[in-house]
Amino acid sequence: MKTLNIVCEGNIGAGKTTFNNNFVSLSTIPVTRFCEPVEQWQSYGPQKENYLANFYNDPKVWSYRFQECVRTTMASVHANKVSTPIKLMERSLYSARYCFTELLYEEGYLTNLEYKKLCYDYEESMHLDANRIDLIIYLKTDPETAYSRIFQRARSEETSVSIEYLMRLHEKHENWLLHGESSKRPCPVLTLDANGPHEYKKAITWLETIFACRTNYDPTTHNIPINFL
Repeated sequence: MKTLNIVCEGNIGAGKTTFNNNFVSLSTIPVTRFCEPVEQWQSYGPQKENYLANFYNDPKVWSYRFQECVRTTMASVHANKVSTPIKLMERSLYSARYCFTELLYEEGYLTNLEYKKLCYDYEESMHLDANRIDLIIYLKTDPETAYSRIFQRARSEETSVSIEYLMRLHEKHENWLLHGESSKRPCPVLTLDANGPHEYKKAITWLETIFACRTNYDPTTHNIPINFL
């Protein structure tokens, strides 16, 4: 059986967790989901240090170390093998490389040497078959909407996130997934409007149509042919 590796991408506050929760509960195709490893970032390493808080509080000092933490933990998520037809992840090594690392470098929070080292390490990881992804679901969200959601969920580490930062991060996602070099997109992208009620039903219907009409998917055995897309 070939597992379909799906990654849900989007800005901070795009609603990835809400989308994925509903996707799992409504899908007729068995799904194994992996949350973004935020809890690991909040208690990382032998000292159980909050890398996420340190990064937001002092990005000049912590950007490189936090990105190394992200790369390590996300690679572990990618490497997890599942027995279900669909594996659903929040974010990936790819967005860490093409959105967050790029933005931190442009903002001056990474030195040239740190940037080159991160790019090398990310790209070495992305070349591994274990880190393959087959579909990106992009939750396209206006920065103002994302900012409002961040305020509502009130995660303590995110109190310093500004609308300006979200606008720049939105631009990075747009350039990577919609307008930039196609070589940086490792798979097809399904773009959903995430400003209003989440369109998880649209994504589920789209996927189920692929399984039903373009493959020999058997719901009793969950068998997916290799060439499902």
